[in-house]
Amino acid sequence: MPIENIQVLLCALRDLCVTTTFYDSINILLLEQSQGKYQYQDFSERGYCGRGNNSHWLIKEKQQNLITPLDSLPREEAMEAFLKEIWEKIPQGITSDEIVTEAKSLLSRHSETDDQVGGICVHGLKAPGARIFGDTPCNTLGAVILDMKELTMHYSVGNPCYKKWNVLKLE
Repeated sequence: MPIENIQVLLCALRDLCVTTTFYDSINILLLEQSQGKYQYQDFSERGYCGRGNNSHWLIKEKQQNLITPLDSLPREEAMEAFLKEIWEKIPQGITSDEIVTEAKSLLSRHSETDDQVGGICVHGLKAPGARIFGDTPCNTLGAVILDMKELTMHYSVGNPCYKKWNVLKLE
């Protein structure tokens, strides 16, 4: 189904959910959109899902010859490991504050290599095709954590490793 823009995509997804029997059981849905197409996967049973800006379905083959997998897959693996760890700590009573603190640490993570490829927080990453096309160095512009239990949004303006986090109460 060709999708003209994100608004059309959201309407199509809403219509899909309303017309299917699994609508009531979905609470985690990963949506991938590219070049007017979309695909989704339900992660509700697993309980979590984390991704880098890489394709798993629609343009995966096109990305294989780029640096994209080298950059995005380590970030995805770090996010997945973080989410799995948090998911396993929920029965032991991990608090929202502890989760937010650990999430801030994750989002501030740098690469273990000098070229910064695979880092979540980057400062002048030079890896054409990794996060943008072209030769412009990439910087992390900010990070966002939504705490849905406390109805707060924690956000950094600029690199999250600088630890300048702001909090916005959601109502």
